[in-house]
Amino acid sequence: MTISDSLKTLFSATSVLHTYFLKIAVVFLILLIGFIAARMLGKIVRKLFVQLKISEIITKSDIKIGIGFIVGTSLEWGTYLVSIIIALNEFGLSKATVNIIVLSIIIISVISLITITLLGINGFAPNFIAGIYIQFLNRIKKGMIIQINSHKGEVIKVGLLEIKLKTKTDEIIFIPNSKIFSNELVIQEHKKD
Repeated sequence: MTISDSLKTLFSATSVLHTYFLKIAVVFLILLIGFIAARMLGKIVRKLFVQLKISEIITKSDIKIGIGFIVGTSLEWGTYLVSIIIALNEFGLSKATVNIIVLSIIIISVISLITITLLGINGFAPNFIAGIYIQFLNRIKKGMIIQINSHKGEVIKVGLLEIKLKTKTDEIIFIPNSKIFSNELVIQEHKKD
């Protein structure tokens, strides 16, 4: 083996390493740009929902969901996923491998979302059912002075999930509807108009 052959082998190995490191750099660059774009997109959407008062409009309809947060976060995570897919494709993985990785990410995300939702519904369902029952019985009305445990105040609103009280010191207290049935309720007086 001559020196020329040795140099060709060395340059060939260096070229392969150079190409490999260049791919890694491009993948990291794609991920970095994608994650920054995702973060910015999420923040922009959440701010738009606040500035356009979409969350307030939905809140007035008795739905207590941060819709701007949900939409912004969903777009943010969707952009993360797209960035990961592009980076994996750029890295040279086969389509089957990329599909398996993406499917795994989606399955883990769905399982996490279902778990979080079920934990959140744990408080939602009893309050909603109690709210329907309270509305049906019509025993608690706007303007009444009631006391639940140590909370006493004027009923400002009877919603499907909670009762809104205003205390003598003008504090606003939200009592979950399920607490009405699990605690002692004292209706002290009906406020005179």
